[in-house]
Amino acid sequence: MWQLAFSLPGPSPAALRRSSSSLSRECHLRPRRRAHRTVVHFDVPPGSNDPPPYWWDADPPEDPDDGMNQSLSIIHIFRKFQRSHPRATKAVVSGLLMSASDVTSQFIAARRADRQCEINFRRLFAVAVFGTVFLGPILHTWYGILDRMYPGSPSVRNVTAKVLSDQLGIAFLVNAGFMMVTGLLEGYEWQAVRSNLQQKYWGSMRLNWKVWPIGQLINFAVIPQEFQIVWVNTVGFAFTVALSLLVHEGVEN
Repeated sequence: MWQLAFSLPGPSPAALRRSSSSLSRECHLRPRRRAHRTVVHFDVPPGSNDPPPYWWDADPPEDPDDGMNQSLSIIHIFRKFQRSHPRATKAVVSGLLMSASDVTSQFIAARRADRQCEINFRRLFAVAVFGTVFLGPILHTWYGILDRMYPGSPSVRNVTAKVLSDQLGIAFLVNAGFMMVTGLLEGYEWQAVRSNLQQKYWGSMRLNWKVWPIGQLINFAVIPQEFQIVWVNTVGFAFTVALSLLVHEGVEN
């Protein structure tokens, strides 16, 4: 089976009834594609001079060999939403991965205390809100700023400048924000949140500098821009588990 893809937008049904010689002058043959265009499918018996049968298909079916696996793949779906709704996609990814890291943290804390784990859903909600409402959108904006400050290919100079800017800038705000936002959403008074921040903030920064310089070096040097938030949250899964254990140590009974 062949197909003809019209270069002119929206041909009328009458135009589709032209002779095959006229069609050959105004159209061009090309492989089946998923682009939205008017397509005429035809089957012509060998040696026949009759005009081919046709039907109008505004959105041609996808080639199963080309599109089936791709359309069902997680990467394909992510890239589709990433391009159409980048900020929202990154916010959802951040919220989901931070939620998973907090559940893991709660299981580890229960195992260390030799007790049955009962998920603190208010704490889980607080972490999910921080990841979705704050961290995802903030990092989306922050990485855009870094790309504008240090444009071009990921050279040694650009990558080094981005890592230093990240670790000496946004890292301080993210860690402090995590401790304050989650503490308040969990229902603690501001005095208790501030006291916990004063006691554990620099411990959280030392933990940060053990993980993120290498993580961000890989991120800015190797990872494509559209997947940087995914990489950050993947590395951040382990970091958030440790950070959540640190922040909630001695706070929860």
